[in-house]
Amino acid sequence: MISSTLSSLPSSLPHREAELILAQAMGATREWVIAHPEAELNEEQRARFEDMIAQMSRGTPLPYVLGEWEFFGLAFKVNPHVLIPRPETELLIEEAIEKSQLLKSQLPITNYSIADVGTGSGIIAITLAKKLGNVEIFATDISGEASKVAKENAQRHGVADRIKFIRGDLLEGVGKVNMICANLPYIPTHERETLEVIKHEPRLALDGGDDGLRLVERLLDTARDHLLPRGIILAEIAANEGEAALRLAKNYFPTAQSEVKKDLAGLDRLLIIHIA
Repeated sequence: MISSTLSSLPSSLPHREAELILAQAMGATREWVIAHPEAELNEEQRARFEDMIAQMSRGTPLPYVLGEWEFFGLAFKVNPHVLIPRPETELLIEEAIEKSQLLKSQLPITNYSIADVGTGSGIIAITLAKKLGNVEIFATDISGEASKVAKENAQRHGVADRIKFIRGDLLEGVGKVNMICANLPYIPTHERETLEVIKHEPRLALDGGDDGLRLVERLLDTARDHLLPRGIILAEIAANEGEAALRLAKNYFPTAQSEVKKDLAGLDRLLIIHIA
């Protein structure tokens, strides 16, 4: 039974995580598992469940064990080729939606467009396609494996026809757009090896160079050539990079309105550049 299966697990495994794994193994929801403690697992389900528990015991992050993770109310496929979606990135989505709606109301825009740079699993591009409706999105990534995952997620959520996936470096292959969104690697190289995350998530998606802003600076260096009038740049940054990110913004866009917005924890999280 479900109840006895859960009670037999090590106490070190949080109950909620065990329920999620069991639900995935049974092809059900966590709510269904909770409501049916008397249900029995068949042989195939038990084998899947035991394999997933074994992965957890080896330190594999729960989202990779489940093969998917929720972001902004949507479920996305994830695997070790892409970063696990994190709630901090929802701030970028909220700002992108708000600023897109404002810009579209102020300008005679018929073909609104966004570039999602370093798309990974596609969470930004796909969520914006779902929430904004009539928008053209270019989703770029240097990793072919990441692009593959993003395309599968776009198909899953029915927005593949509104997203053009480009395998390339930063804005390579992108024309002029109204908005550039980027959640690029921002962990300084010297800190990378000290973090638990490096054991499981892709190094390519984590290493931000000596100061953590190498890729953000490269993006800003070329962004002007890809922005339409009154364009906007949104770039996620680390909590300790706010002042340095603002200096970069003022260097590359001295006449623009630039700011760093804090997340719900009160930490610097999002660089915003609004071209005058």
